Amino acid sequence: MRRVLLMIGIAWALLALLCPASEAQQMPIKPFFTQTGLDGQLIGLELDTQLGIWKPIAALAYGLESGRFRYKAGLLLVTGLELPLLGQRLGDFSVALVDWPTSAILGREGQMGIELGWSLGRAHFSLFTGNLWTKGGEAPHVNYLLIDTSYSFELPFDLRLSTSAQMVFGMLVEGSSSAKPFQSMARTLSLSLGDLRLSGRWGTLANEAQLAGFQFTTGVRGISETLKGHQFWNVTLERTFPMHESSMELPGPPLLTRFLPRALPVRLAGVLFFQAGGAIPEESAQFEMLFSWGMSATFSVHELRLRAELIFAQDGQTRFNFSF
Repeated sequence: MRRVLLMIGIAWALLALLCPASEAQQMPIKPFFTQTGLDGQLIGLELDTQLGIWKPIAALAYGLESGRFRYKAGLLLVTGLELPLLGQRLGDFSVALVDWPTSAILGREGQMGIELGWSLGRAHFSLFTGNLWTKGGEAPHVNYLLIDTSYSFELPFDLRLSTSAQMVFGMLVEGSSSAKPFQSMARTLSLSLGDLRLSGRWGTLANEAQLAGFQFTTGVRGISETLKGHQFWNVTLERTFPMHESSMELPGPPLLTRFLPRALPVRLAGVLFFQAGGAIPEESAQFEMLFSWGMSATFSVHELRLRAELIFAQDGQTRFNFSF
């Protein structure tokens, strides 16, 4: 394990030294950190580069508790064809072999199998076949289609409307001839006017396959309790107040200006918000709801952020939180 961590650290240090500051946001390899219930802390590297119309898909991570390697390996073709009859662009084809901590299936941390992807206009499609991660017992074998769409519109009076949807249509395969369906649909709608924004998210699902953990989870800021169910909604109204914005000059010898940024952006912003969410548990028709309101201030220097929140919850409790 120490050898793996040492190799990852050396590779990252070399890349940081060899890449100029102007390319800091386009470094070919980026560090990867996350935590899962199966692996504990995952640490690794992820490739982020493009060679003409080809974009390699490559990532490798090591689980500190499980001792297992997780990976992504494939290729994405960044091109497209204009379909005359539809007036849409068809492109961004990809294929990858994955054992990675991401999954479109609710309640699942990761999946292992083959992913195919393509885009049509503003919609992205992903087809997966393989097994879902599980903590115990036999890993469920599933086939599913994921559809992601997003649109934005400029309206009169400087209003901006954004909408997106994520739909999953899948089958749980049991044996050679048995397959049971499952599906979920979640939608997001956001209306903004300057620094004022109203956003809502809601969804429904069907679980004839009886997949464990296949349910929506929602909550509100300042309350640790979450709500789960086969239907949910969540609404947030917030007003942002930009308070300060400047840059911090970094002194240093001219030799190092090629490797280090010359200045770091500094920002301070405040937010007033109200949030409410609800869900209907699958085993009950009774509706459950949470709500909170409060204010926050966020201080950021480059990618380092410090947020302080004062939140008033529905139970009358006041919470003061710090987060990075």
